[in-house]
Amino acid sequence: LGLVSLVCVLVALGLLRPDDDDAVYLHRVLVQIQHPFEAWFLSDTLHGLQDLPPLSSAHLLLSYEPVVVGLATILSIDPVIFYHHFGALVSSALLPAIYFAVYVTLGLRTRVALGATVLAMLFLCIDGATHFTFGNFALTRCWQGKVIFVMLGVPWLSLSTILYVRDSRPENLLRLVYLSIGGTGLTTSAVFMMPPLVTAICLAHMLSRRFSRNGFKKMLLANVGVLYGTAVTLLALLLYGHENVHESMVGAGYSMVWWNNLAMVFGSTQAIIVDACVLLILPLLALPIPQARFLLLWVASLLSGIANPIAASLWLHIVPHFV
Repeated sequence: LGLVSLVCVLVALGLLRPDDDDAVYLHRVLVQIQHPFEAWFLSDTLHGLQDLPPLSSAHLLLSYEPVVVGLATILSIDPVIFYHHFGALVSSALLPAIYFAVYVTLGLRTRVALGATVLAMLFLCIDGATHFTFGNFALTRCWQGKVIFVMLGVPWLSLSTILYVRDSRPENLLRLVYLSIGGTGLTTSAVFMMPPLVTAICLAHMLSRRFSRNGFKKMLLANVGVLYGTAVTLLALLLYGHENVHESMVGAGYSMVWWNNLAMVFGSTQAIIVDACVLLILPLLALPIPQARFLLLWVASLLSGIANPIAASLWLHIVPHFV
């Protein structure tokens, strides 16, 4: 597992895929650090004009970039260099361990889980059909808060939710709260990604066993655990307002038709088939029947709550305020 982590670190430090998010999220902090005794800037800083509204007021809640740039300043290291290398080093080193823990928790034997982790890392390295594929939200730009949340936060949250529905001790619920706080600090996208994921896992757990009042209670409490980010973000939007970026998303090439957005991730029908084989069929064949049933229900619950005409259209009107 350590060797896999080392390879991931070398890949992450050796690859570079430029992305607009570097300018959008990092630039504000670089400007702010030059004025350490002034109040936190609430306006846009990227275009050199005063009083321009930010792309989204939700971005003001992010703490990852300020922490990294602040640490670089304390250590007298160039903030841009430190931002790119420190985040990539830490996140890529942790990535195999998180995946391995998820596989073991799902029921794979240690050696099989290690093999599955190697295959998952290989998949992330070669999956690059579009800028939005799973692979391009992993090792190729894993210094960004949003990517760190997708590649580490999502599997870690999945693991913690599974542990909670199996054992509802307070410390397991508290772990969900901590992940909610950390996820919101990494990216505002966590606000709309965490509740559906947690709900899908809880539903899959209930359906794979027997629907009960206790299972429904666990689902409610788990969602309460991750509602921190949503509550704080909504409060920020109420206090500071927000720019309507619906039109800017369309203008930037983001379709408001839900299946077109899925196509941006997978790229083609062939890619969908390959991804389904790698991400679903192979795990189903490797897992014991109860865990395979749980995984299938998990995927079905998640897709039914997101990838359908009604829910997807609703998400597309919510998401632009937080990306």
